[in-house]
Amino acid sequence: MSWLGLETLTLQAGIGLQCADAYSGVTALPTVRCSIVNRASGEVVARSVSTPSGIHHWPSLPARIGGLEAGKKSKFEVLIEELSGSFLPFRMAWPLTTTTTVGGARLCRIELLSAPARPAPAGSSSLFASLVGSDQAPAAWVRVVLRSANGRETVGMSDARGVLALHLPFPLPERSGNGNGGALPTPPYALVTWTLAHSKLVAEGAELAASSLPGGVRAPLRDDWLVQPKVVAQKTAGLPDAIDEIRFDAGQPTVVRTAGLDPNHFALRLLSV
Repeated sequence: MSWLGLETLTLQAGIGLQCADAYSGVTALPTVRCSIVNRASGEVVARSVSTPSGIHHWPSLPARIGGLEAGKKSKFEVLIEELSGSFLPFRMAWPLTTTTTVGGARLCRIELLSAPARPAPAGSSSLFASLVGSDQAPAAWVRVVLRSANGRETVGMSDARGVLALHLPFPLPERSGNGNGGALPTPPYALVTWTLAHSKLVAEGAELAASSLPGGVRAPLRDDWLVQPKVVAQKTAGLPDAIDEIRFDAGQPTVVRTAGLDPNHFALRLLSV
């Protein structure tokens, strides 16, 4: 029996959303769920389906929503959840903005950030902190960027309670000479710099949205989260000094706190710049 193909039909898919683990870069995350919801009512308009490489799209999306023009405000958002609790949630305005194209397909790519419940990946360095504002209230959804000596950046975020858990490959430390032209063995620690950004408005927006979202999910709006104003981490209570550098010891978690605060809480106080 023979078969003759008379034509090939190619259908244009809408924009896809690809979520990558900020630690490993892995995109095939089967426990990620992306839902398009009505911002006002919380109604789930469409659930995504995912390709093997982790690209989410919405084939059942009504045409009146899928055809909205990018860049135009609408009453819909994308709610991104990770069902095992290892990653923090986000909300994104719909329609999504294209960040890249692959084979003619439009994609929006973002990073998912570790939640406190995530077990530390094997071989990683881990940073933990309980972030508070100058009023000692939890600092939710703080954006944290670590930069190692080799230029690698790793992004993290505190959760709704202000708890930060950030994992990164052990950063390469600086080598120093031994006086005879040779290099000393790599010391078992490394120093990294960081920047922090926070706005109470982002946290307030997440709380307001939670009242209508399915399950009362508290999630920051990513566009607002990205443009929060810079803050600094106070090194010592009552002094204007800041923590600009963090030491990571191989095989040990790093806990950062403000000296002079309640020793039972290990809080790290943030101050406006």
